[in-house]
Amino acid sequence: MVGFLDIAGLIGSVKTVGFPIVMAVYLLVRMEKRIEGLEASLEKVIDQTKSRDKHGE
Repeated sequence: MVGFLDIAGLIGSVKTVGFPIVMAVYLLVRMEKRIEGLEASLEKVIDQTKSRDKHGE
């Protein structure tokens, strides 16, 4: 996917599959780290909630 992010690769991809598809893939790749961070945060909240339930708080 690294080649996709350079300008020549991006222009080639736009010509091949079209702008909307290229933008969707680009945004998904960019958002992946944020989504992973949100997943980790949700897991922490779930663990804390379970811990509180076990301790009767």
